[in-house]
Parts: sequence; C-alpha cells; structure tokens
Amino acid sequence: MRKVKAGCLLAIVLLIVMLAGAISTGKTVEITLFGMPHANNPEWNEAGVEMWKEMYPQYQDVRVSIISEGSAKLVTMVAAGTPPDIIHASSSTIPSYVYNGFLQDISPLIQKDRDFNIGSYIPSTIDTLRYKQGLYGLPRAWSAVATMYNADLLEVRGIATPDPDWTWDDLIVLTKKATFDSDGDGHVDYFGFSDTWTHHHRWPTWVWGAGGDLYSPDMRTATLNSENAIRGFEFMTDLYITHNVAPKVVGGQLAEPGITSTQSGHNIHSDLFNRGRIAFFNTTRFSRPVTDLFRFGVLLLPKGPVSRTSVMVADYYGITPFCEEIDTVWHLVKTLTSPAGYEVARDPSKMYYWALSPHTKQARDTLLAPDVPDIQAINWVIVAEDARRAETNHPAAGSFTIDFNAIINTTMSVRQALNVAVEQQNARLAELWAKKPW
Repeated sequence: MRKVKAGCLLAIVLLIVMLAGAISTGKTVEITLFGMPHANNPEWNEAGVEMWKEMYPQYQDVRVSIISEGSAKLVTMVAAGTPPDIIHASSSTIPSYVYNGFLQDISPLIQKDRDFNIGSYIPSTIDTLRYKQGLYGLPRAWSAVATMYNADLLEVRGIATPDPDWTWDDLIVLTKKATFDSDGDGHVDYFGFSDTWTHHHRWPTWVWGAGGDLYSPDMRTATLNSENAIRGFEFMTDLYITHNVAPKVVGGQLAEPGITSTQSGHNIHSDLFNRGRIAFFNTTRFSRPVTDLFRFGVLLLPKGPVSRTSVMVADYYGITPFCEEIDTVWHLVKTLTSPAGYEVARDPSKMYYWALSPHTKQARDTLLAPDVPDIQAINWVIVAEDARRAETNHPAAGSFTIDFNAIINTTMSVRQALNVAVEQQNARLAELWAKKPW
C-alpha cells in the first residue's frame, strides 16, 4: 500500500512539474501600439490599456508597448520589419496609411462580432474612417468645425444670435457690425471673424459650401481650381482683404497695427478669441475659451450657396496587416473606443478632454450636462450630421502647396494661386499613378 501511495505521490509531483514547465514556457502575447505624441494622448493610451486589463483579467499578462512618435517613426518601423499591431492616429491619415499598406480593413471583424454595435457611433465619425470600400479604424474621440461666438461682444454691438439657417451673406453683415476701433486710434482692434484660414481642417468648408471639391471622386485629378472651388476660396479670402472683418496673419505673424499677440501661426486666432477680440470664430471645441472673461456659444456654420459641410476629424485606432494576435488586438481596440474607453482618465487639464465621444448618447449627455459653459453646446453634435473628412492629404501626393502669403499680400489672386497649386499637384498625381495606382 505504501509503495502504491509513494508511486501516486511521485506521479502527482511529476505532473505538477510538467504543468509548471508548460506554463513557464508558454507564449507571452506582446502587442505594440503606435500612438500620437501630442494632446496628452500617451497618458490616455496608458490609462486605456490599464482599464482594459482591469475590466478583462484574462488579458492581465498581455504586454502592450506604447510608442508615441510622429508618422516618420511608423514608416521606419515598418521598413525595419518591426511594425506595430495598432495605429492610433488622426482620420486625415487614413488614405495615405491604406495606400502604403499600414492598415487592414476591419469590416470582416465587425461582421463576425455579434456583440459589437456600430450603430452606437455618430455616423460621420465612422464614415471619416472609410476609404473606398473598406473601414480602417474605430474612433475614440472627435471634433468638427462649428462657429463659436462671443455672446458678450454680440450684445455690446447690438447683434442678435444668428438663426440656425444663417448664410454667408448674413455672416458678412454681422461681422461688419462686430468689427470696430475701440480706442479711436484709427486701427481696428475688435474683429467680427476669424477662422485659422490656412489650416487644412478649416478652408475646405468654404470650398464645399460653394459646391467645389479638392479632387475628382477617383482622386486622380485635383479640382481645387474649379469655378465653384475658386468662388468658395475667394469668399473666405474677401473676409480678410476686402471686407477687413478678420485679422490678417502673414508668415505666421499677426499683421494688424491695432492689436498684438504673443502667439504665432494658428495659435494667433485662438489667442485673439480667448481675449475677447473676435466675435465669430470657425473652429473646434479645442479652441474654447480657457477663462471666464466672456460668455460664449456655438452655432452651426453659416450656409454657403450650395451646402453647409463641416470638417470631421476623428482620432482612431486601426489594426495593421502585420498583426498576429488579431483576436486580442480587436478586443483591445473595441474597448479603447467604447464609452468606457472614452471616459477613462478624463481630466479637464488634459487636452483630449475637450474632444467628444464618438458615441451619440454619450456625446449628447456630455454637452447637456449643467456645468458645460457653451451656450447651445448641442450644436457640436448637430454639426457632425453633415461633416466629412477633408482630403487635404492625398493618399500618394500629400498636401496641396498653396501660397497663402501671396494671397493675403494680394501679390497673387486666389485664382492664380489655386491654378498653380493644382498644376503642381496634378503633375505629381500623374507621375505617382504611373508608379503605384491608388
């Protein structure tokens, strides 16, 4: 009997040793997430991964390495044979990343995942991540361009808050009333309008509003010099150099004698609005006032002669075609882009806090909260109903080269500048198409 017991004990010990060996030599799942380095995104990604492991203990031992650098590093990683599994980037990168083979279509994953509800998302936040017939990511946060206004300045100038159906013509009338010289020195120091006009997430709204577009549907021909596109661009430009209702910025510096700014480039426009010197400001929620100097609200963009279309920018998570742990990675991406993924580590001191949830109910609840200072805050969601990705970053040819300084200095007309930009871009497109069609 003792021999039998001893034999059984030995067998049990051997089994335990074998199991321990199997466990210790088991494969460790490793995932690399390539993320954006700005707007406190590295912290948000770390918090999101931590939350995922806490919510789903089965992934506790998954190693997630987060690399937060610019797109040049991504190109280097892929070329070196060490590509990431997940890419966290702005929706403007979708065409070029798909063209370069950095992203895979996640439609098949969605179709076979019965627990995933894509209907929870604001439609335009999903549409902005599509390219041709595929869907290449899920959004975690987004912003779209609307018109913020200084409610106190409008009141001082006797201007009623515009109706939702206000137009470009209304914009001219109202901004002229809001533009003035407050100290009598002969120089304007309060302006009716500003819109960071050289920004690639701003000027397309004027082109679309007039019925123009940047490219043909197949993206093989630049169309920014069509009559409609020129008309929209000219309207935008006239606000600065004909109607003089917007502060001019030349070479990244403020070029107005009646007012100064310690900022440069695109930050000048936000600085002037924050200081109460701009009445209407086409921008995103990231440029909301950071002080209680004045009351502010949100309007839909004014309607152009053809349409009112905003620019949608969504920060997304996509899966690379190099990913081997597809089930684990898909689960992580779903979690990061869920309502819980949006809510984790939200802090007003962090820049990502001011982007909105891609989930309709969560976004609306956020904006309707009693502590939200934006008057008519719900317009941030309404403007998303007619918003799209601006194809300013062509999948192969990159961005247009537009001489904004020549336009603002009136050394070149809008038509001339756009003709030059389109001619250059179409030459690049023809050359690149011959090498690798998109």
